[in-house]
Amino acid sequence: MFGRPSRTQLAVILGLAAGINIAVATFELLPESIGIGGIGCAVIGFLSGTALMYLADRWFPDMHLVHTKDLNSLTESKKMLRIGLFFALGIAVHNIPEGMAIGAGFAAARTLGLLIAVVIGLHNIPEGMGSAAPLKTAGLPPLVIVAITTAAGLFTPLGTLLGLLLISVLKERFVATALALGAGAIVYVASKEIIPASYEQHEHYATLGIALGYVLTLVVLF
Repeated sequence: MFGRPSRTQLAVILGLAAGINIAVATFELLPESIGIGGIGCAVIGFLSGTALMYLADRWFPDMHLVHTKDLNSLTESKKMLRIGLFFALGIAVHNIPEGMAIGAGFAAARTLGLLIAVVIGLHNIPEGMGSAAPLKTAGLPPLVIVAITTAAGLFTPLGTLLGLLLISVLKERFVATALALGAGAIVYVASKEIIPASYEQHEHYATLGIALGYVLTLVVLF
C-alpha cells in the first residue's frame, strides 16, 4: 500500500525492532524473573526459551529453511505458495512461547504485560509481511491471505491463555520461568532472524536502528 521501502529504511526499521526486543529482554524480563524466582529460574527459563525456538525452527522450517532442490520441480506460483505456507506455520509455532511471555508479564505487572505485547507486535509486523508476500505472489486472494496470516497470529493469544492457565496452577516459580522463557525466545528471534535481515539491507543503518531501538527502550523504561 505504501510502496516498497528502500534498503536503508528497511535496515533501520528492522534494527529498531531488534534493539527494542533485546533491551526489553535485558532490562525488564530477566530482572523481573530474577526478582520473583531467583537466578536459577531465570537461567532455566532463558535456556528453555532459546531451545524451544530452536526446535520450532528445526521442526517447522520457515522460508529460509525450504530446500531449493525440493522446489526446483515446482512452478513459480507453487513455490511461492509452499514458501508462504511454511512461513505461516513457522510463525504460528513461534507465537506460542511469545504468547506465554505476554501472559507471564501480565501476571507480574499490567504495564510489563502491555510492554511485552507491544514489543512482540513490532517484530510480528515483518513476520506477517514475510508470510503474506509469497502468498500474494502465488496468486491467492487477499481475504485468503489475511485468513492464513490471522490464523498464524492467533497462536499468540493461545499461548497467552496457556501461560495464564499454567501460572494459576504453578504460581510464582512458573511466572519467573515464563518471563525468562519469553526473554530467551525474544533474543533468539532478534539474533537469528531480525538482525541478520537488517544487516542484509545495510550494515551501518542496521547498527543505527539497533542503537536507536535500544536507547529508546531505555528512555521509556527509566
